[in-house]
Amino acid sequence: MPIAVAGALGFIVAGWNVESASGGLGYIHTQALMSIVAMSVLFAPLGAKVAHSVDGKKLKKFFAIFLAFLGLTVIAF
Repeated sequence: MPIAVAGALGFIVAGWNVESASGGLGYIHTQALMSIVAMSVLFAPLGAKVAHSVDGKKLKKFFAIFLAFLGLTVIAF
């Protein structure tokens, strides 16, 4: 959490004098920030329930496949 806060403050300070059409806060787009916060608050309990109801081995396997897919996507594009 402290790293995320420091990073966010860095983006705010670094982009403080940059004009943006969206009315963001530095390099942070406030509408996107609020959307991400709202969805995180709404769906975090659901994700926790699903994670606790699924077998640990299956969850690890799914996560490994998901990360491999993301890695291949980053390399390909």
